[in-house]
Amino acid sequence: MSGGYFFDPEAMADIFQACLTYVPVCFFTATASIVIGLAFGILLTLLRDSKVRVLKALGNAYVLIVRGIPSILLLLLVYYFVRGGFSVLADRLGWEENASAVPPLFLAILALSLSSAAFLSNTVKSALNSVDKGQKEAGLSLGIKPGTVFWRYILPQAVPVALPMLGNQYITMLRATSLIGYVGVMDIVQAGRIKATLYSNNLEAYFAEAIIYWGLTILLERLFDWFNRRNVWHSSAA
Repeated sequence: MSGGYFFDPEAMADIFQACLTYVPVCFFTATASIVIGLAFGILLTLLRDSKVRVLKALGNAYVLIVRGIPSILLLLLVYYFVRGGFSVLADRLGWEENASAVPPLFLAILALSLSSAAFLSNTVKSALNSVDKGQKEAGLSLGIKPGTVFWRYILPQAVPVALPMLGNQYITMLRATSLIGYVGVMDIVQAGRIKATLYSNNLEAYFAEAIIYWGLTILLERLFDWFNRRNVWHSSAA
């Protein structure tokens, strides 16, 4: 058909290979964001359960606000806010470095961590609420410090409950890494976009990127399902 567009399998294969190179970047970003977000999420949960009204209000406000902001907007907000703040600070202190000294990958992980913390806080809260309150009361009655009761007795029992939800959150975070190219990180999507400029159409790049993310998602779903069926944490707790 004259003037028509023909899908180019060879171009897609070339783009696919280029995109695969950046899969480790996406895994690293997702893993770092989940680990940092989980730590912050636990802190948020403690704030939300605090008897101090100000701390409880701050924790609830953070979760309410951040959960309502799309990941792409939070990425851009953190990117421009941190880089702008760094530039102002550098000018006042007489530093030679400018905003470009702030690594884009650091900003991407920071933004995704802040986002995941708001969602993981609910995950942690639900898991902690599943533990019998009598466990805490029994520990306190024995004279054990509240912090020790939480870290040694409550949290280990909450982990098996949280694991399936953490797995789903990790998969969501991995897919969210498709946005980090907007703040200058070379990732799967950015690699596909650059490689696609060598061809007359972006369709091959979109297909290649979609196949990679689909494959990673299916692989992780199967892995987390297997892990949950093995019931490793329940076995070790017993």
